[in-house]
Amino acid sequence: MNSCNLVINPLCTLITPQVANFINNATAGNANNANTANNANTANNANTANNANNVNNANAGGIILTIILILIIQILPVVLIAVNCNPGSPATYGILAFLFPGLYLFQHAIRKYALSEKGYCGNK
Repeated sequence: MNSCNLVINPLCTLITPQVANFINNATAGNANNANTANNANTANNANTANNANNVNNANAGGIILTIILILIIQILPVVLIAVNCNPGSPATYGILAFLFPGLYLFQHAIRKYALSEKGYCGNK
């Protein structure tokens, strides 16, 4: 047996009940404090969630307005160009322009101005 065990074991047997009581009391107190803290955190989380819902509800109107403005300012003109410049199949080109406005506008500029394609969108 180790010499440290011979010295420490008798001391531990004398101290252990008091240490165990101290630890148990401290643990019980911490558990109560933890329960109180958990209850407070739950209430704070509920308030935070309610505040987040209020902010989300307030922002919903702004988001919808932004989407409508983007549709009117950026996509509608491209769709109108597509429908007017392709009388043979306006629905197909209108949908294509709605889904990919940048690509459609790019091909429109190439066909109308760079290639000067005859009969395309008023070219002579």
